Amino acid sequence: MLARCALALGAWSAGAALAFAQPAAGVGQCSSLLARNQVGAARQCFETAREQAAAKGDRRTEALAHHGLGKILIIEQKHPAARGELEQALAFFETTDDRVATGWILLDLGTVLWEIGGPSDSEAPFRRALAAFEAASHPVGRAETLYKLTFALPPGAELWNTLEQGLDRAKELKNRRLEGLILHQWGDRCFTGGDYACASDRLDRAARLLEETRSRAALARVLTSQGRLYRYHGQMERALALYRQALAIHEELGDQQGILQSTDAVAVAYQALGQTTQALGYYRTALRLARRSGSPEALGRQLAHLAATCNETGDYARAVELLDEAGRVRAPLSRQYQDLSRAFVGLHRYEEALQAAEKAVAAASEPRRPDMLVDSLYGRALAKDKLGRAGPALADAEEALAVLEQIRARLVPIDYMKGGFGAQYQRVYSFLIGQLHRAGRHDRALEIAEQGRARAFLDLLATRDLTPRRSDHAQLVELREVERGLRTKGIDPAASPGSRPVSLVSDAGEAETASLRRRWEGANADLKSLVAAPPFSAAQAGAAATRLRSTVLAYWVGEDATYLWVV
Repeated sequence: MLARCALALGAWSAGAALAFAQPAAGVGQCSSLLARNQVGAARQCFETAREQAAAKGDRRTEALAHHGLGKILIIEQKHPAARGELEQALAFFETTDDRVATGWILLDLGTVLWEIGGPSDSEAPFRRALAAFEAASHPVGRAETLYKLTFALPPGAELWNTLEQGLDRAKELKNRRLEGLILHQWGDRCFTGGDYACASDRLDRAARLLEETRSRAALARVLTSQGRLYRYHGQMERALALYRQALAIHEELGDQQGILQSTDAVAVAYQALGQTTQALGYYRTALRLARRSGSPEALGRQLAHLAATCNETGDYARAVELLDEAGRVRAPLSRQYQDLSRAFVGLHRYEEALQAAEKAVAAASEPRRPDMLVDSLYGRALAKDKLGRAGPALADAEEALAVLEQIRARLVPIDYMKGGFGAQYQRVYSFLIGQLHRAGRHDRALEIAEQGRARAFLDLLATRDLTPRRSDHAQLVELREVERGLRTKGIDPAASPGSRPVSLVSDAGEAETASLRRRWEGANADLKSLVAAPPFSAAQAGAAATRLRSTVLAYWVGEDATYLWVV
């Protein structure tokens, strides 16, 4: 959803108006109306221009009018109709040597095909647009197209190279808004790839640039992406504050697509906080907005999210109904299959639960989404366990844990973020500990319990002998001075952002405080966190107890049982 909103936002970006840089009489005025967001007046203007041009045999103006109407239909999320208008415009301009106009039309056509068929359908028109702009030596079009192309590329070297090239071109053009858009996309792609420290850095930079350039609609979408990052790290209150801030901006701007996105995000946050009544209210509002939008993607997503809430309340039959409807209006995603599996488990339809879980795992594996894969593997383990397949269930749970540990190594390296992340996956650890306990593998169960703690006791023991690298000493001394300086001004630099103002731009009233904050925020994140010790094995726990001449009492509290180990 975040990617779709960002791509649609770019459909009417600063460069896109250049398709009408030298238009025939009448169409330039229409473009100006659209740039001022006067959509109704712009539609009437383009329709009139199209009819008059057709009557006069002025094919260029007629094609430009088709392009303008295509843009309006993109804004209204009427993508099949937009495709028709854009293809008519393209048919004319491909017979001319106007590579710039051809490039802008191809760019919009790629956006539409992305919405209709996904990244694979949009890659070809984006590449053709890039070739057209390069042939025309048009730097603005090239930079815009590099940005759009990143939505179509799969994870890999070409994606990261294209993001870097796009950012470099935007800097050369001194287009700070486009810099912000590219950094936002970079942050989102880091997130979906499981690199959360990268996501945090890129999103923070994007937010600053977009606020500086007063690009409020784009800023609101970055706030939503940041909210998702905080939510994934278990910082639900902070996420909710960011989502509500984004919603307020969208409502102020009258951005219907943004309102839908942020309303849904607020609902997700309330659901994560266990406030089901509030979540249902926002989900129902989002569902009404989705039906009104006419977008199958939006409708399918909201039906699926409402179904997830029904699972939370135990209304599994209703969840299945909603998920079936969602599957009829859009291709199911991994999360949808996960929720369907959970509903079938609740209805004691375990074979169907396993089938849905298998599809969830497949969807999360290609392309690989680590966050989705953990939940999918856990769901499959649960279904197998219900079917009495203890061995395969244990294997799936172990695999889910391995993915979790890979994710943990790439979290935002700040203690409160790490702690919040671990709290979200207690059910996975509890399930695995229970399976190991029943199998009589108590040492391994203890090791899993240690892995499940965000900042385990034995993990903290490891910090007694922890010393930073020699090369880090000077930075660490400087960082401690910055920390002391902030604390003397009443600022706790290590506090959760949820306890600070929501604004992402420093609100410090004096230059010195602002400078200290910038130095703290720009410091090496590993030095802020200081500790990244791996969890102890059972053998190491025994060795630690012997060395300390102590007895270690470890425990794990699950939903259904409490486990104790004495070492």
